[in-house]
Amino acid sequence: MVDAIVSAVLERLISTTVGEAEEQVRLVVGVEQDVEKLKRNFRAIQAVLVDAEQKQVKEETVRLWLDQLKDASYDMEDVLDEWITARLKLQIEGAPHQRKKKLRSLLIVGPICEIPKEIENFMYLRFLKLSKAEIVELPETCCELFNLQTLEMEDCCNLKRLPQEIGKLVNLRYLIYNDSYLHYLPRGIERLTCLRTLSEFVVSRSGGKYGSKASNLEGLRHLNHLRGFLAIVGLGNVKDVDEAKNAELEKKKNLFRLELWFNNKEEEEEEESMEENQANQGAISEALQLPPNLESLEIWEYKGKAVFENWIVSLNKLKKLFLINCYNCEIMPPLGKLPLLESLKIRNMNVKKVGDEFLGIKSNHSSGPAIAFPKLKHLKFMKLSEWEEWDFGITRSGKEEITIMPQLNSLEIILCAKLKSLPDQLLQRTKLNLNVSLCPTLF
Repeated sequence: MVDAIVSAVLERLISTTVGEAEEQVRLVVGVEQDVEKLKRNFRAIQAVLVDAEQKQVKEETVRLWLDQLKDASYDMEDVLDEWITARLKLQIEGAPHQRKKKLRSLLIVGPICEIPKEIENFMYLRFLKLSKAEIVELPETCCELFNLQTLEMEDCCNLKRLPQEIGKLVNLRYLIYNDSYLHYLPRGIERLTCLRTLSEFVVSRSGGKYGSKASNLEGLRHLNHLRGFLAIVGLGNVKDVDEAKNAELEKKKNLFRLELWFNNKEEEEEEESMEENQANQGAISEALQLPPNLESLEIWEYKGKAVFENWIVSLNKLKKLFLINCYNCEIMPPLGKLPLLESLKIRNMNVKKVGDEFLGIKSNHSSGPAIAFPKLKHLKFMKLSEWEEWDFGITRSGKEEITIMPQLNSLEIILCAKLKSLPDQLLQRTKLNLNVSLCPTLF
């Protein structure tokens, strides 16, 4: 245990000195010898730790020594952090003027706790990436890097805040922060109209905890060049229908994958009643108009009673849909209308019965063959604790016989304790891969 701590510190010492050599950065005179001495001392400590862990049970002095060693190891880690940060600052401050002028890319790797304010000197920087840094926030001087096009934070788990003046970075195209948990996005984010990639948009409540320095959902309005993937978290903070409309998500035509999180990232001063919360999220969801070219959509923590019936069926290019933890939803949306849907996963909903409404086909259908879920291949239900019935009563639409899920090859039903039976239309399939688990009343 303590041996592992010492080993970790030793490994960081070795990797740090190797990094110094690779980067050809001159250390302060004498530091190399000190580091080598520390390495020898820690190796010596490791040598006597072979049986110390066993002895600590019987010998009080050994146990106390191990505790002291552990504290010393943690202190050494702190010293290393300070050393790495100081070295980085020295590099930035001491870089020749011509180098500052020419530098286009900068990669900073390691557990530094602070980015030197002098980073603003790299005025022509276009690419800045931090990896495994332990910073909580970026310095405001980063906002002086007017030519910056890519700002990426990888495995910076402690990062909580972006610079308040980030709106100055009008040339920014890629703003990436994986495995970070930002408290809010600064107001001014809406000025970054060149953005192509934004990892996550954090929605703050208007007039809420972070006041005027935080952006609400309307901050997305002018970010119409976003492409690929986007997660929107904190939609539970939206209280105004106009705010949802003004986000103009329907204009983000290059977004193909979207996650909507209806959680509330801010503590409410006055808690809403359950009925008010349901009504509010229902109204907000109906006001949202999603990008028309979505191929993948995940909806999390939605608290309304119905799931976006008015617009979800208009997503004609949708291939994957996950509805997760929509605990209050009592009615399945008419997802059978989605012509390209291939994968559907539903977990934690409050439905008691799934019937014809799920298919989205009416008995008077007359516009060609009646096929519900024409492309669906994978269907999974999980933790629908109140679900009792699943039956499709409708068999014909006009003169046409209804075809249901003709390409389905995988059906999973897990932890649906009250479900009694499956539809005959599905049980008759000979090539269906059926997986039923923890459903005691089924079969």
